Amino acid sequence: GLQDLRWKATEDDIRKAFKTLSLKYHPDKVSKLGQESVEHAEEHFKHLRKAYDVLSDKRKRAAYDSVDEFDDSIPAEKDITEENFFEKFGPAFDLNARWSVSNRVPKLGDLSTSMSEVDAFYEFWFAFKSWRDFSMDLEYDPDQAESRDEKRWMERNNAKTAKARKLAENQRIRTLAESAFGLDPRIAKRKAMEKQRKEEAKLQKRLQREQEEAALKAEEERKERERIEKEEREKIEREASKKDREKMKKHMRKLKQRARAVIDDVLAKNADPDTKLHVGEKVAIVLAALDATELESWVVALEEAGDDSETVEQLLNSEHGFVLNGSERETPVKKEARAERSTSKAEKEAEEVEKAWTEEEL
Repeated sequence: GLQDLRWKATEDDIRKAFKTLSLKYHPDKVSKLGQESVEHAEEHFKHLRKAYDVLSDKRKRAAYDSVDEFDDSIPAEKDITEENFFEKFGPAFDLNARWSVSNRVPKLGDLSTSMSEVDAFYEFWFAFKSWRDFSMDLEYDPDQAESRDEKRWMERNNAKTAKARKLAENQRIRTLAESAFGLDPRIAKRKAMEKQRKEEAKLQKRLQREQEEAALKAEEERKERERIEKEEREKIEREASKKDREKMKKHMRKLKQRARAVIDDVLAKNADPDTKLHVGEKVAIVLAALDATELESWVVALEEAGDDSETVEQLLNSEHGFVLNGSERETPVKKEARAERSTSKAEKEAEEVEKAWTEEEL
């Protein structure tokens, strides 16, 4: 028989087994053993012939093998550890590989299997195509129907049952693949590595963001310090400028007092009231127009003139004329600067003349 081979039996195995059993149970071979033996042989030969008709037809053979004895169980998650994963799931996939339409079914492998092979394995099983057929061993036998309508009704119900069994089978294979994928130590290791990479990338991104924020904060603090320092400098400069202005005002007041003192002293000795009034107006105009440097030079000149009323009068009229005419005076400082420029120009021309002489001319 084919009990040991079962679904693995080839067409040649089936033919040989049928021939062997036919010689044993054919009625003509047992006719000499009596009528009871013949009847028993005829019954066996009838079943033998029906079995051969089923097994020799590819479609019927597939339907028969589909309902043959088979372990549909899936390894329980509670029984799986990293150490026994391949021991438990390897045989389960090998057993279910018999239903594959493709003859090239990838193996589960082990811990040394490359991840590309692991991915290919699960891609195959998640898209598994089964040839398993559930059209046999159904509830109704259409050949036993008493009418055409009853036969059609039986066929429809059988088709629904077969379809439901097919869907359940596809889900069972899917559950097997999903269960293995979720417990596979290789997948778990890759997920852990990917999680670590993501955490490292997240940490790096956070550190970079913190550095950028720290740099931005430092820049803002620097700008704030510069702003405060600038404000303090400007405040100090304003205060210093204010002090300088106050000092300058005080200095101008003293210079004006000194100027008036010299002129008043001269007028007190030599001038009449009308002249004093007229001179006072000139003095007011001059004092209002002169800056500190000009005023100081003028006051020094007045003080040097002393009691010389004629010189004092000339200095006043001269300065008054400059103020009224708006012409530019040549102050002692300007005279000194003009003298320095003249000297520098003369020295430069002398150097150019000396350079013009060649060695032969010398």
